[in-house]
Amino acid sequence: MQVTGDDYPTYEDSVNATLKEKAISDSIERNANILKKLSDKPLDRFDLEDRIMGSSQIIDDLENLLYLVGDRPEPATEDEIMNAIIGMIEQSHIRHDRLFNTFASLIEQGTIK
Repeated sequence: MQVTGDDYPTYEDSVNATLKEKAISDSIERNANILKKLSDKPLDRFDLEDRIMGSSQIIDDLENLLYLVGDRPEPATEDEIMNAIIGMIEQSHIRHDRLFNTFASLIEQGTIK
């Protein structure tokens, strides 16, 4: 079997792989730091309830996106739509992280088992 140039990763593939590894590493470190910070702050089940209810915020976000795309007097540009979607995705990640970290903190404190 002969190896062709297509069988080797390109420079872009190599850079993308490195960036993904760095992002994963940064995310793990960031979440560990967040958990450490959360463990210093006493939380209770009401904090967890608040985070759970906040996770449904995506419904309001989608309604706003629907307005942007369909009901706004001026048509939305492609960039505006993409920025809105990217923002929604990022906000959902933040809400999920905050909910998970609150849950983990309550387990660590022994508030919930």
